[in-house]
Amino acid sequence: MTLSRRLLGTLLVVLGIGFAVLAVGQQYCVRRWVEANVQDNAERVHRIVLAMRQLYHRQFIDSGLPVDEGTLGFLPAHAMQRIGRDLESRETTGLSVRNVAVDAGEGFDQADDVEMAAIEHFRADPQAQSRFVAFAGVDGQRYYLHARPIRADQGCRECSGAANVRLTAAGPERDDAIGHRAGDLQGILSIRVPATPLEAQARARLLWLLGAALAALALLGIGTAWAVDRHVIRPLRRLDEHIQVVAGGNLSRRITGLKGEFGRVGEACNRMAENLSWELARREESDRRFRTIFEQSAFGIAIVAIDGRWLRVNQRLGEMLGYGETELLSRSLGEDTHAEDVAADRDQMQRMLDREVDSASIEKRYRRKGGTILWATTTMALVRQENGEPAYFIAAVEDISRRKEAELARQESDTARDAAVEALRAGQRLAVDEQRQVRRATLSLLEEATAARIASEEAAAALRQSEERFRALVEQSIAGIYIRQDDRLRYVNPGFAAIFGYESAADLIDRVAAHELVSPEDRTAVRESIGRCLEGESSSMSYTCRGVRRDGQLIEIEVHARRFDYLGKPAVIGLVLDITARKLAEQELRRRNDELERFNRATVGRELDMVGLKKRINELSRELGREPPYPLAFLQPTADSEPSPGG
Repeated sequence: MTLSRRLLGTLLVVLGIGFAVLAVGQQYCVRRWVEANVQDNAERVHRIVLAMRQLYHRQFIDSGLPVDEGTLGFLPAHAMQRIGRDLESRETTGLSVRNVAVDAGEGFDQADDVEMAAIEHFRADPQAQSRFVAFAGVDGQRYYLHARPIRADQGCRECSGAANVRLTAAGPERDDAIGHRAGDLQGILSIRVPATPLEAQARARLLWLLGAALAALALLGIGTAWAVDRHVIRPLRRLDEHIQVVAGGNLSRRITGLKGEFGRVGEACNRMAENLSWELARREESDRRFRTIFEQSAFGIAIVAIDGRWLRVNQRLGEMLGYGETELLSRSLGEDTHAEDVAADRDQMQRMLDREVDSASIEKRYRRKGGTILWATTTMALVRQENGEPAYFIAAVEDISRRKEAELARQESDTARDAAVEALRAGQRLAVDEQRQVRRATLSLLEEATAARIASEEAAAALRQSEERFRALVEQSIAGIYIRQDDRLRYVNPGFAAIFGYESAADLIDRVAAHELVSPEDRTAVRESIGRCLEGESSSMSYTCRGVRRDGQLIEIEVHARRFDYLGKPAVIGLVLDITARKLAEQELRRRNDELERFNRATVGRELDMVGLKKRINELSRELGREPPYPLAFLQPTADSEPSPGG
């Protein structure tokens, strides 16, 4: 059942209960209204009767008539008795107004049972002013009795005449009216009203009011239903549609247009959808990372059920055990574990289930598909549900077969080493025995060896002196000396380090590649030259190139080197000279020679022109028979410069 139908049903039930309450309370309301109306009207009648009685009393006193048989009927009590009887004879509804007493007479009628009960009530309670009761008449109809006490007062004494006068006309039981004292109860004023006509009128009026109330309730219900539908049902329906859409997986849907409390609920739903969308995205990213780690891990990873069944495995674990994924999922951890390791494996799992540890790691053996043994380190952790109950195990399996093989090989090696040590000790014992025998033979040669040692020490001293002189020459040389092998500098002297701007030779040896000390433009040519030397095309080589200092500055160097074997491998030993200054000097010399040559060309040209002019002047002087004015004998070739006969 929808919410709107439930609300409508609830509203109808409330209206029905309200109508039922009104219907049930109708009778009570009718009676209460009739009783209140009867009491109110009876009080009015009582006041009218009192007013009439006072009026009759004044008229009787003022008339001056004596109290006798002829004037007795004009007394107020007797007059009210006649008026009551006349009203009773004329009234068809059962309404009556009477003065009643225990005994009839002197203007009082005989009281019936209900009226007698009222008289007894006033006698018992002299302070009581009225009595109102409902009762059933002899005709079966319901009546209301409103009774007021009638007590003796001064008016009664005035109507009775002198104190010594007896009213014989009043009857033998009432011979002396003066005998009553003021305040004595004489009777009651009985106003009897039938209840049925009044209740019928009240019921008709209440039915009309009930109909009006029902109509008002119906209108209220319709208005309430409309308001509930507009302000509650429709917003709730929109919220329900949104929740259904979100439950269907569409988290981009948003609620708009709602106001008040439903607007705040809609905003809360929107925030919940956003948070749920973010949480789902985070979980998807986490799942993606988990899948990547699970599938691409170099370790075997598996999810294991509490009973040991494989629930999920990655490809690496299948490769380690030799099974396909589907085939492995039909097996269990216990089936693939070596029989001797099953108990230890179960013990670790039970400790996690008993909350003794959160995770455990064990080195164990697995039985592969072909029956071979796989050593692996298995690390397991127990994952629990939100209520704390165990869910499953996560296991990471690392293949340690190679390490185990290495440990086995090391054990075998240790065993072999121990055997070799024992054999060596035995051999040493034999060698000691042989040495004892040899020592005796050696003693005879000691003198000869001593002489030879002395000669050898003298030769070694000379060799050390030569080495020291060579070392001093190499270490203190301003030329750079180096050994190059496999593009590495195996040795350099301090002069080599100084040429290239390094503080010590240790900064270069086995730290800086040899080709880095050559400018990039010259590296190819230098590499080819060294290659030809190492391949045996030439035993030595010499070249010039540009070197690179530590600070990046280029210098001109001259290299002289040859091939030799160093520590069993071909290498190059060479001498490096910094010829930067010489190159600069040569460049300056070439520049100056060029300038001199240009100057000479200009100067010599002029001199030759002058010599030619002087020759012409001398020739003209000879033709004229004169002595040549310019001596040009230095231009004639000498005997040393003449060519030889064979030349």
